[in-house]
Amino acid sequence: MSGLRVGLVGARGHVGGELIRLLAGHPRFELAYVTSREREGQPLAAHIAGYAGDLHYSSPAYEELPELGADAVVLALPNGKAGHIVQQFDDAAADVVLLDLSADFRFDPSWYYGLPELTRAQYVGQRRISNPGCYATAMQLAIAPMANALEGPVQCFGVSGWSGAGTTPCDRNNIELLHDNLMPYALAGHVHEREVARQLGHPIEFMPHVAAHFRGLTITANMHLSIPFDLEEVLARYHHRYAGEPLVRVQDAAPWVSRIAGSPSRRARRLHPGRRWQATGAGGDRGQPAQGRGHAGAAESQPGVRFRRTGGHPVARGRRGGARMSNLLWQKPGVAVDAGIQAFLAGDDVLLDRDFFLHDIAASAAHAEGLQRIGILSADELDGLKRELATLADDFRSGGFVLDARFEDGHSAIEARLTERLGDAGRKIHTGRSRNDQVLVATRLWLKDRLAQLALLSREIARVALDRAGAERDLPIPGYTHIQRAVVSSAGMWWAGWAEAFIDDAVRAADTLALVDCNPLGTAAGYGVNLALDREHTTEALGFARMQVSPVYAQLSRGKFELAALEALGSATLDLRRLAWDLSLFSSAEFGFVALPAQYTTGSSIMPNKRNPDVIELMRATHASVAAARTEIEQLLSLPSGYQRDLQASKGAIVHGFGRGLAALALLPDLLANIGWREDRLRAAIDAGMYATDVAVEAAIAGVPFREAYKAAAVSGDSAGQGRTPEGSLAARTSPGAAADLRLDALHARLAALG
Repeated sequence: MSGLRVGLVGARGHVGGELIRLLAGHPRFELAYVTSREREGQPLAAHIAGYAGDLHYSSPAYEELPELGADAVVLALPNGKAGHIVQQFDDAAADVVLLDLSADFRFDPSWYYGLPELTRAQYVGQRRISNPGCYATAMQLAIAPMANALEGPVQCFGVSGWSGAGTTPCDRNNIELLHDNLMPYALAGHVHEREVARQLGHPIEFMPHVAAHFRGLTITANMHLSIPFDLEEVLARYHHRYAGEPLVRVQDAAPWVSRIAGSPSRRARRLHPGRRWQATGAGGDRGQPAQGRGHAGAAESQPGVRFRRTGGHPVARGRRGGARMSNLLWQKPGVAVDAGIQAFLAGDDVLLDRDFFLHDIAASAAHAEGLQRIGILSADELDGLKRELATLADDFRSGGFVLDARFEDGHSAIEARLTERLGDAGRKIHTGRSRNDQVLVATRLWLKDRLAQLALLSREIARVALDRAGAERDLPIPGYTHIQRAVVSSAGMWWAGWAEAFIDDAVRAADTLALVDCNPLGTAAGYGVNLALDREHTTEALGFARMQVSPVYAQLSRGKFELAALEALGSATLDLRRLAWDLSLFSSAEFGFVALPAQYTTGSSIMPNKRNPDVIELMRATHASVAAARTEIEQLLSLPSGYQRDLQASKGAIVHGFGRGLAALALLPDLLANIGWREDRLRAAIDAGMYATDVAVEAAIAGVPFREAYKAAAVSGDSAGQGRTPEGSLAARTSPGAAADLRLDALHARLAALG
């Protein structure tokens, strides 16, 4: 078997059994090992119904796990147990995908939160994946389509089967106690509540229960909305949000858990329109093993492996007020604020600010240090502000603080939190700055991070292409112009072309990073302030290469720098699009030159014979999103000098453009490393006419005027190929950069110079 080798750690419970069956029966996966201390040495077949392999449970020491040869490892352990094992893999520098089913890493921003229907754009090649909780999955999918219209906390009532309580005996999996009964999982501190609040950026009030059935769950989410919606509007939101998602099904009737348990999709129902809606859904518990649910401790239910996604059709019963937006920083006495107008002004700003929030906090700390250096803040006030800013950052990462519609934007949230905790010291934080330079510096730091990722990914892609160019330099392939056969080429030339392209992309990303690496903090609203701000200190503290000197240019550069960053990204996604086109053609039956790794293809829902290159096609489409983001910002910039509110719209463009662009590029190194050439098809596509250029050039070398040699070669037909081989043609191609003189050393030197 040549599939992806998967190790399973902690496989004694219900989740372990489901994973073993799914992995063993999957054509792309091979079980490398299954660990269980209680069952060490026993055959899996003795415990797992339907398993026909000869694998036995083992119990290796944790430090031995990185050496067991798995490509991916699933940690199916209780909460609090995964950290030590992850450390073993980190210490061994093992290039292994780790998937943790517990809650241990769901609040760690360096791990990808594996709920692709909602977080797909955040995937940029992470090798550490945190699996969402079962209830958390259902709640998020039920709430997400209405997230930008929520007002006040969402109440979620949930009931799951007793398999979620694990196999260790307790009241929650005691069938006799559960008979004719409904038991709360926990009265407080449920981890799924914090998990959903963090992911959606909105407060959640969760009431989970366990019932007497074995598997499956149902969630009812009660949502209070800021404006009225009719039934068709809500229905359209759910259908639009989950269009094309194979594991989500939106339906009119309330789902029955008993009818869908064990199936791989999620169902939801709709009820009545208005300003208060309830999304009701139910879930089965089978699906992809990489998204299985593990044990999660006493406070977290884990029924089954993968639940039917719940994206509900809500219903209304009257009107109710919810949490109102906190005091606006700019509000003046005697001026009423219209809620509808304010909602339009705020838009999605507070949601987008979640991307920039930690950068905003870091810049606020540097600004506070600068204020203390010029006497605006005392040392004690600075200590308090830095302490509370650090706490706010930790709370935001853990889900303890949610940036939501209570706040106009992230800037307002920071000042409100500091004022709440520190009083007048918090009210001083905005001295000498405007929200204009505050958003500039947070965005600038964000752009630096994303451009660094772009440069890194471009270098990784170039490195793979260079390695393969060296290894396959002499493999003949047909060269095309106008999608017509033209001359003999080589895999070495093809790979070297893409290597140089992505080296240029890495250079462009680095150059653009250098352009934007300047500190706008302290320019205020674009005209400076009557304070001797220590801008040199904030420049150094925030890691900028230089200060952006002119306050007027600081405002003029907003949008311009975002445009430059998207152009750098677009350079890479443009190359990605053309590379994806080659692979789309070369992998088709008509060409048949390339075999794609199986995991990069999908099947057809109706045609059993099909394997579709969907990943490559979506890679090809990515450039459209990046180009659209660039166009959106370019159109915004028809503005005079000075700050204009139009520029608020630039945040969404860069978040969406970089989210999609980096996610696509992150998949490319592994794809390129694993595609295979079909040499027989390549050689069969090289015909006699493809040597005609060689014939003409050779005649010119012998003294025949090239135009005469060209005409003679054009009429030579099949005779042009007599006595010739692809290898001979390539060996004679001695012009610098051509097949016989690829100059890979020059490309390696350029790549090495980039770091």
